[in-house]
Amino acid sequence: MMNPIVRDSWRGDPPRLYIIAEPLPNAPNVRLSGGGVADMPLEEYLSTLQKNFDSQSGKFFAYVKGGCKEEADTFTLQTWDVYTSPTSCYEALIHLYYAPVNEYLCLKKHLGEKWAQKYLDEVEKREAAINAISAALPEEHATTE
Repeated sequence: MMNPIVRDSWRGDPPRLYIIAEPLPNAPNVRLSGGGVADMPLEEYLSTLQKNFDSQSGKFFAYVKGGCKEEADTFTLQTWDVYTSPTSCYEALIHLYYAPVNEYLCLKKHLGEKWAQKYLDEVEKREAAINAISAALPEEHATTE
């Protein structure tokens, strides 16, 4: 049985799809545009979403709420999940996951210089570890240009 409180809040006529857009768990935690509702069949929405993903248009982009379309505010679609339940008032809940185009600029603008520097430090550590592993590999396993 669908949730009567949620159904009634839609005046008894909920949309077919409920869409949530948010950053991937390892991305800066900011609120994004791009969520909402849709009143179309699930397969049609998913087909359009796949086309947007493939052509890098439409729902492929999301922006930080209250931001603008500059690089620090721009996120791109990475993947999505679809949830269905016989007890939901929606045909499906679609969870869109985004990553920032430029994580450093996003962190600096929305979370401050401290978090941006922490990100740069982590990148530097990761690169140092990769270089150390590469240097320790026997010559036949080393990559060549």
